[in-house]
Amino acid sequence: MSRRIMLTGLILLFATAAVHAGPELRRFDSDSYQAIVEAHRGEPFLLVFWSLECPPCYKELQMLGEAGAGEAFAAVFVSTDGPAEEARITETMQRFGLERAESWVFDGNPPQLRFSIDRTWYGELPKSYLFDASHQRKAITGLLERAAIDPLLEHGAPSE
Repeated sequence: MSRRIMLTGLILLFATAAVHAGPELRRFDSDSYQAIVEAHRGEPFLLVFWSLECPPCYKELQMLGEAGAGEAFAAVFVSTDGPAEEARITETMQRFGLERAESWVFDGNPPQLRFSIDRTWYGELPKSYLFDASHQRKAITGLLERAAIDPLLEHGAPSE
């Protein structure tokens, strides 16, 4: 009987881990921006910077989750909160249906990391960059309008 209970416990443990497994959070350092841009070369994509402490960011995450970010179109999410908040970041991404989207978390000095992305960015959030297929980027500070992502939706799902 104890063997059966132990087996049932192991099954429940693995099932719980599978349900709670969220997006893999990569560490965003001063070289990460260029790595992201290079990884998406030749395709339009959206790069979104957000924070757990940013109420408007939650509205944007909800809209992007409903639009299928990461599945219906290429999108990369970067939390500016830091590695200590990984559990909350993962839970937030899951809550908005973004667990399959590419996700990063700042790992370093935030002003230096922002400078490596955009020398004119002083930390306002949400902050997004729309990249077209030729990788011309358009910076958007504040909430994204749904219409801003329409060209991405027309392009279709990200390449794998």
